[in-house]
Amino acid sequence: MKKRFGVAVLVILLALPLILARTGPCILGAGGQKEVCFHTFSISSSDGFGAAEVCGDCYVCGDSDGVCPEDFMNATLPNAVGDCSGCNDADCHANISGHVYKRDMLNLYGHLVPVVHAQVKSVPQNPLVPENVVLTDDDGFYDLGVPNGNLIVSAASIGLDTEINETTMYSRDDKIMDFFLPNASCDENCTNYFGRCNKDCQGVNNCNYADWDESKRFSEVAWLCHERRFGETVVVSEGEDYANSTVCCDGSVHIIEFRPQVAVGGDMKNLITTSTNALYNGIPVTITVATWVPKG
Repeated sequence: MKKRFGVAVLVILLALPLILARTGPCILGAGGQKEVCFHTFSISSSDGFGAAEVCGDCYVCGDSDGVCPEDFMNATLPNAVGDCSGCNDADCHANISGHVYKRDMLNLYGHLVPVVHAQVKSVPQNPLVPENVVLTDDDGFYDLGVPNGNLIVSAASIGLDTEINETTMYSRDDKIMDFFLPNASCDENCTNYFGRCNKDCQGVNNCNYADWDESKRFSEVAWLCHERRFGETVVVSEGEDYANSTVCCDGSVHIIEFRPQVAVGGDMKNLITTSTNALYNGIPVTITVATWVPKG
């Protein structure tokens, strides 16, 4: 019996390093480790795409692996700290709480008026991490669990303008964030009190979306620009050599940005060209990269 027990223990001890070594060590600047956070992952704590090396394993930000890299800031590889501010990690937990009040309104006792059952929502920058929504209680109080990283946090209620805040959270942060919602408003440029486009403003105070179809009560521009800042450029549609864009909310709608393909040619050895569509300073552009071997 003792001999069999000893063999079993030996097998477990041999298997343990194999389990722990499933990810390998962190390598600064290495690409291709994980397909998270919009691109092939490259460890860069200064950009908020960090990692933590724990017992020889590399745990990167944005990967649902049960480990929050920010909980291991003093990693065995000092330069690969777990700053995940640019890449929300579902395993890193933080908290935001506060109250939602009506703006510029006091009750008979001179106290702020709470907004009951207002919806408070957090939207992570990383689309792989889910949103979270809670409602305020009878005192206008909310308590919202959020991941770390860059977040958009909004408070909304029927008949009031939606307030949107941007914030960065780190693991175990506990932040207080109050909201003050004014009565719903519509300026002639289709913006609300906070200068954000509101699709429900159509027809109010001369607000008019150029592509509005009255029979369908629909506007593609209105939906794309909803709750975006006035003057922000968004792409409506695009192809290989063009983009239809619009400047939110009202005014310069359906600006067509024609982007001809850049032609690179000549006597170039091993010429390779790569093109991609992107936004530069809010304007749709085509970026073309050409590489070749120069004549020796």
